[in-house]
Amino acid sequence: MRSHALPTWISIVLLCFPAIAGGVRIVEPTGTANFPDVQAAIAAAPDGAVILIGPGAYPGFSVGNKTLVVAAATLNSVTIDGVVSVTGLASSKRVVLSGLTLAATAASMPALDVQSCAGFVRVQACNLRGSDGAFGFCGMPPTAGLAAARVQASPRVAFSACTLTGGTGGDFDSTDDCHCHPPGAGGSGLEAIGANLALYDCTLEGGRGGGSECQPANGGSGGTIDQSTVFASNCSIFGGVGGAQFFQPPIGSGGAGGDALFQFNANFTYIGSTVTGGSGGFGGTQGPSGGTFTGAAFTVTPYPGPARTTAAGPLVGSDASTWSVTFAGAASDSVYALGSLSPAHLFSPPFHGTWLTLRSALLPIVPLGHANAAGVLGATVATGDLAAGSGSQTVFGQTAVRANGLVYLGSPTIFVLLDRASGPDCNGNGVQDIVDVIEGTAADANHDLIPDSCP
Repeated sequence: MRSHALPTWISIVLLCFPAIAGGVRIVEPTGTANFPDVQAAIAAAPDGAVILIGPGAYPGFSVGNKTLVVAAATLNSVTIDGVVSVTGLASSKRVVLSGLTLAATAASMPALDVQSCAGFVRVQACNLRGSDGAFGFCGMPPTAGLAAARVQASPRVAFSACTLTGGTGGDFDSTDDCHCHPPGAGGSGLEAIGANLALYDCTLEGGRGGGSECQPANGGSGGTIDQSTVFASNCSIFGGVGGAQFFQPPIGSGGAGGDALFQFNANFTYIGSTVTGGSGGFGGTQGPSGGTFTGAAFTVTPYPGPARTTAAGPLVGSDASTWSVTFAGAASDSVYALGSLSPAHLFSPPFHGTWLTLRSALLPIVPLGHANAAGVLGATVATGDLAAGSGSQTVFGQTAVRANGLVYLGSPTIFVLLDRASGPDCNGNGVQDIVDVIEGTAADANHDLIPDSCP
């Protein structure tokens, strides 16, 4: 891997634009000096604020017509048990969800529900799982698993580095009369209805179908796309496994596997992605596998060549620090970094992807170097220094590649930069307390995002 130490695109963004107002709100389990749950922080946050969540589990929340970033302070440390909804964003607004686990275990809606948003909704590095269907018997029918995410009537939605898994369908009690009710089908990884989506580096998987002594249920689809347009880069899309047949002699079969993508009046374009139907469930004979692309009145357009992927981080960090970037593509790719303080959403076939940074005369375009013979490039990136008192800044980044006379738009990343000179500094080391905790220079055993050494 070739390594480069560069003055970077993030530094240029910080020099070219002022920090966005709104400040930082902190959510942590104790709520002693901050907010005990996300909804309370949203209610108190002004437009443009960043809400940082300390490690722990919290109830669901909803965002209305307000620009917000809702992010785990450290990756893979925050679980939201309940529905997260984003609704009614005006075209000038945006919401970012970053680094969260969304698990609506007892909900009757998808883990993430995006409805009627003209503005931008960006979901990155999140694990989403739909709730499982209820177990059933003759007096109470089983229910289907629910989708991990539903996006409806929203034209500017993007998922990056996310896993979306549909809920498992409810089984039917094998000791009851299996003809009373069918078991529940598996839920979809993603439901898109009248939407325009970009998927980068994501995994979508349907939930397992419910089992029964009679006819088991089908697995869920990896994605259900209805009157929608979807672009996918470096994604894995799987149908769910069919339900199992319980205790019958070998004459029946397991449930059918879910389709990878079920589409109706839809357009799906992809590059470097895997699309696979789910396996049939077990029974007297194994159920049939699901299809890859099924439905009616849809078009599927594959782009040749590998997807261009980028992993960068940390997603939340401080100014005047360093970030790592790892690119994977094809040998000798010329890799460029793009950055802006505003998102975009423009599918561009000539660029083999979707523009997710704002294209303008002020957009910095900085060469990162050339990929090696294995198609890999590594870089160490230095961030700029925010003005004292600015609080935070959100940077929308994306890689672009020139290869054989063509251009490819690679993975996006959204960074939250915290001004290390702003905010409380109870230990007097010149760095605000939450930065000490995030960077690991101060212990925080109770996860309140305050150094343990402070009173």
